[in-house]
Parts: sequence; C-alpha cells; structure tokens
Amino acid sequence: MRGIDDRTRRPTLLVGVGAFGRDVARAARGASLVALDVALGADGKTDGAALDPSAKDPYTPVVKRAEDALAALLDVGHYLGSSSPTDPRGPLCDVLVVADLGESSVAPLVAPLAAALASGLRRAFSAILRSGDGALVVCPLLVCPRAGDRAVMARAASSLAELSRQTSSSARARLGGRVYLVEDQSGKYLLSRAEMVRSFAAFLSTLCLPPVRDDDRGVRRLVEDDGPPGTFATFACASLVFDHAALSRIAAARLGREILALLRAPVDPAALDIASLAAPLVPTQSRLDTELGEAEPLAEWLAPPTIDVPPIEWDDDPETLLERKFGSLYRARAEATIAAFRDEVERFRMDKLAAALEQRGKVRLEGGARAIETRVAELVAERPTGHARALLVLRDARTRAKGYLDEVVRAIEAPELSPLPASPLAEKLAALEEAISYRPRPRRMVVLGAALGLVSALLLSGVLVSSYRALLAPFPPFFDAVSPLPAGRLRPFFTPPVPLLAGVALSAYSTGYRLWKHRKRHHNWACEARDDLAQSIARHIREDLVGHYERRLHYARLLWVQRVLAHLLGRIEQALAALEATRAALAAADRALHREEHEGERNLFSGGMLASSVLHASIVGPDDVDAIYAEIRPPEPSAAAERWLRESLAERPWTEAPFAAHDDLLAFCRAELESFEKTSPFEEGKSALHKAAEASAKGFLRRLFLKLSPGLELAPKYAAEAPAPLRLLFAPPEARKLVDATLAEGGFEGAWDVRALSPDPGSILLVVARTGLPLEALALAQPDDGGSARTNRAAPPNPPEES
Repeated sequence: MRGIDDRTRRPTLLVGVGAFGRDVARAARGASLVALDVALGADGKTDGAALDPSAKDPYTPVVKRAEDALAALLDVGHYLGSSSPTDPRGPLCDVLVVADLGESSVAPLVAPLAAALASGLRRAFSAILRSGDGALVVCPLLVCPRAGDRAVMARAASSLAELSRQTSSSARARLGGRVYLVEDQSGKYLLSRAEMVRSFAAFLSTLCLPPVRDDDRGVRRLVEDDGPPGTFATFACASLVFDHAALSRIAAARLGREILALLRAPVDPAALDIASLAAPLVPTQSRLDTELGEAEPLAEWLAPPTIDVPPIEWDDDPETLLERKFGSLYRARAEATIAAFRDEVERFRMDKLAAALEQRGKVRLEGGARAIETRVAELVAERPTGHARALLVLRDARTRAKGYLDEVVRAIEAPELSPLPASPLAEKLAALEEAISYRPRPRRMVVLGAALGLVSALLLSGVLVSSYRALLAPFPPFFDAVSPLPAGRLRPFFTPPVPLLAGVALSAYSTGYRLWKHRKRHHNWACEARDDLAQSIARHIREDLVGHYERRLHYARLLWVQRVLAHLLGRIEQALAALEATRAALAAADRALHREEHEGERNLFSGGMLASSVLHASIVGPDDVDAIYAEIRPPEPSAAAERWLRESLAERPWTEAPFAAHDDLLAFCRAELESFEKTSPFEEGKSALHKAAEASAKGFLRRLFLKLSPGLELAPKYAAEAPAPLRLLFAPPEARKLVDATLAEGGFEGAWDVRALSPDPGSILLVVARTGLPLEALALAQPDDGGSARTNRAAPPNPPEES
C-alpha cells in the first residue's frame, strides 16, 4: 500500500483493481491520496490486497485493507491537522475504484466490489460516515477498451446502473458518486493504453486538488452524483505540466557535477612547492635521534663513580706503597666499585633509560601520526583541489620516509656493538708494582752512598797528588809514594790532608747527586705508572663503560627511529589510500550524478508510460534545459564548491570523503537552487523558463481547445439529445493572464470554464466531462445488428449482510 499524506479535509482512497488500476495508482502517486492495489486471484503478488473470485467471501480482504487505510486518514491527529479550524464539517471521504473492464475476470467483480466497499466502510465507521458529520462517496472509474468483450462490459455497466439507483440515505451500499465509463476511442481519435493511464491519473489528480474538492461553484459534482439515478459519466483529460522535480533533479545533478569537476581538477606540481610541504612531515634520522635522545649527556645521567688513586710521596718506600696504598685491598675495592657501577647501570639505569626512550618514542609516534592527519586535513579543507594537493605532498613524503628508513635499516643491520672492554686495572697495577719494586730504599742508599763516597774520596785524593807530581815535577819518581812533593806555590794545596779533604768534598757532591738522580728517576717512573693507572681507570669508566652503554642506547634509539619512520610510512600509506579512495569516490559520485541527470532527463522527456505525449505534454523540452540551467545555476560554481567542502567537512572527517557523498551533494545543490523550486514558469519575465512555458502553453491550448472530447460512444438516437459536456480549465493564478489571452486569440472565451484553482504553479489541466448519461444512451448497451440484445438487465448485486 502506498500512501501520500492528504492535507485536506477530504481523505481519498484509490482502489486500483488489476493491472490497469495498479498503473494508474503509480502514475497518480503525486496526488494527495492513498493507493491500495487489488490483485486478482489467490496468488496475486501485491503489497495491497488480493481478490479471489473463487473464495467464499472474496471482498472481505479488500474491505479490511481499505478500512485500515481509511482509519489512518480518519485519525484524530490527522483530521485536526488537515482540516480548517473554522470548518465544522466532518470528513468527506472519497473512494475511487479504478479498473479495466477488458481485463480477465474484472468486469463481473467491479459492481460487487464497489457495493462491498460502500457497505463495509460505512459499517466500520458508522459513527462518522452515517450518524456523524462525515460522508462517504464511492466513485468507480472504468475503462471499456474496444478489444474487450462488449457483452461482459455491458453487464457490468448494467449492474453499476442498478447499484447507483440505490439513493436512499439508509442504504449502506449506495455509491453516492458518479460512475465513469471511458472508452479508448472518442469521436475524433484513438487512445493508447499509456494515454489512458495518463488521462486517468491526470483526472484523479484534478479530483484530488484541494481547491477543486472544496469548490462551491459546482466542480465538486465531478465526483458527487447529483443527477438522475442510474446514469453514467465520461471524461477526457489533458495536462500540461512543469515537472519541477525532474528539472530540479537535472539542475541539481548538473550543479553537482560542476562541483565535482572542480574537486577533481588536476593540480600542476610545478606550481606547488611540494618539498617545503613534505619535509616537515618526515623528520630525518639525526632529527629523530636528537628528539629521542636524553636532555643531558649520558655520562652525567649515568653518574659514573670516581676511583681515587693514592698519590706517591717522595718518602714512600716500596713496601709501604705495595702493601698500604696499592695492595690487594685497593685492587678489590676498585674492582668492586667498577662491578657495582656496571651492575647498577645494567640492572636499573639502563631500564630507566629504555623506559624513558620508549615514552619519548610513543609520544613521537603519536605526534608524527597526528601531525600527518592534521596537515592532510588542513590541505584537504584548504580548497576544492586540496585532496589532490595532499596526494602530491604525501607521495613526496612517502619517498622521503622510504629513503630515511632504508638508511636506518642499513645502520641497524651493521651495528657498532663491540663487546664490553676488559678492565685495565690488573695490567696497570702490575706496571705500577714493577715501577715501585725498582724504587730505591732510602737507608740502603745512605749506607751504600757513604761507602761509595769514602772510596771515591781516597781515589780522588790520590789522583790529585799524582796529577801534581806528573805535571810539575820533572822526571818525578811517579811510583815513589814516599818521595817528597815537588816544590812550588801549589804545593800546600796538594800536601795531605788537603787532597783527601778535596776528594771527600767532590765525592760527597758527586755521589749525592747521582743517588738523587737515580731516586728521582724511579720516583717519576712510579708516579707515571700511578698516573697511568688513574687515567686508565677513569677512561675505562667514563669512556669504555659509558661509551659501551651509550652505543647500546644509540642502537635502541635506532630501533625506535626505525619504528617511528615505519609508523609514519604506514600512516602516509593509509592517508594515500584514503586519498585514492576519495578520488575513486569522487569519480563514483560523478557517475552517480550522471545517472541522476540521465534519469531526470528520462523522466522529463521520455518517461515510458508517463512520457510526454499529445494529451499530456511537458512545458520544458529537451532544447530548453540548457538555457534554463544556465540562468538558474550559481554565477560562481567555485564559491559553491568551497561552501560544499566546508559544510561537508564540518561534521564528518575527510577520510570518509563526505564531499563525495552524492546524496548529500544533491541535497546541497537543491538548497543552492532553492529559489528555483519556488519559481512558477508562468511568472512574467524574460527568462528562458518563462519563454518555454509561454510557447508550450500556447501550443498546447491551441492544439486541444477544439480537439479534446470524451471517449464514450453514444447511441445514435441519444447523441443529439446528450447534454453539452462540461469544459473546465484548471490553471495556476500566475497563468490566468496567458490562458485568457490564448482563449481570446482563438475566440474561445466562453467555451471553457477557467478555474485558477491549481495548487501546482506549473500545471494546466483540461477536463471535458459529460454527465447524466442513462444506460440506454450508451452504444455499449445497445443490441447488435442481428437484433439480439448484448445485455440483459442484471439484478443489482447484494451487499454483504450487516454483522
């Protein structure tokens, strides 16, 4: 069941019987009515009701579904919301039964179905439709095709005539509405099935117009039967419509495609400084290493210990140095200090450093990913081609990230991780012990120095005396020690004990200097060994150990640099994939809008059963669409594209490609073209729409003023006496001047009753109706040439008994 909310005080139910009724209901779905499809047979596939002629009570399911549909329309909320506050009248319900009597099994069922609907609905809503202020009208509208069985159709007409004669206000089965019979040929032309469907749909739309249904000047009699009982009516209908929906659909699709074209426009890489935009997104290895490194030097953070090396004094003897200063206790204490430092670093401080590095690494991971997301979002939202610019920037960033990552991977695969250097303590202590072991003892030096000095003094005194003898005494008895010394001025200086004293003095000075120099050399040797020990220990701790841990930490930083770069590369790949998906979504949206535009053009120009035809024309033709769109489109599509980009990104992230959602884009474009939705094509002006409407209206009216005639053949003897048809022209108030001028040009001022009642600002409806036709006036009910009647007076159908 398909329902369209009726905002008037007259709820209308369209009961479409069979295929023809279903097609008419679909064609009239723009009218303010509720449609109920009735399929014939127990297995009829429909979302409405099934009417099985072989069933015991075939009409009850249809009446039940009609009750449900009408109950929704009679709801208190609907009634109060759809009726005027100053109108005291109750709801006037119309039930329009549409069927083709030429369809199999339809003709015998129409009259009983109409009677069942009238009786069942009045019984179900008796307080409203009988004793209350409401009323019910059942109006059958039936097609009598020339290809149908005329005898069957004549019997159906006879049954309907008998049913319409029940005019008593107490009879529940009374119809109260006219019975329309329409043939597919008039006195001037033939009508195809599609034209019949369009005519019925247009006529029903006319009957459902609120001003027409509430008209107090006689138009309401098109539905209510105020003529003699048992009479029939017929009609012909033509329409000139301005399909606002289809044209708005085309315009919105075209504007959307223009916006998509701006969004999909290519970007010239030469006009874009890609490197400056991509460089901040991918940090270099050195920059990452600096960001991940400690704020202060590692040696200060590790706080390596200082091992004191005792000084070597001048008076220290070897035993004191070896036993008290550099003995086994000193070695054990130094080794314990180094081992404690290594254990502290490896067990605690390196873990803290690793944890701090991990924390900084995670922050850098999140910051890098967030920076990419933020920057890409800024680029996308910057302008309509922002996603294309972001795509170029990210491609360059991906190349950079891959290059940096390859460098880091090579560094990781060839690490500078040498084993922990051995402690130099033992080696340097051994060298110091050797130097100390050769250090002279002071007492020993005194004793040995004195002995050596005495010997040296004796030798020097003898050398002095012998030298004097050899130099001054001629032919001295050199080896004669007891011979007197030669005379001379220098003899007193060589006379004992002077030479001995001189030898003692020289020997004491020479021996003392040599011993001091010997002691000084060994003291310096020991001091140098001690200094070498101190420097080696300090270098081992601050360079070897700290450097070893620093290399390990640097390797850990390299692993984090690799992780950060790999994560950035992954995020860049994800962003690139999202941007590529965005481009694909834009292409898909363009295809969808192309289909939307094509569908709108198909509905506007060649809509199949609802296509524009001779009787049912469209104001806008294929040649008018381009000119109309050129006038109603925004003067600056780029500004519209920027607005669409801002609005679409206001509530949803760019990764969802909201600007490629064609449904939302169509809604945006319809809002941009909102002024066109309120435009009447008949408003005076020089626009392309007004020109097309004026030309179409004049051609349509001139073509059909004299040609439109009802499609029901009358018997020859009644044709001349038949009442004149009612000619009604429904037009919007804006078109009244144009219609009057066209009527005046053709001299038809009094031939048509012009009613400016159409609520649609773009539709003109022509209705030619003939009422008050008795059954005998129908050619359908006349006997054939052989004199045998095609129809017998049939008994009126019995309505369902009251429960």
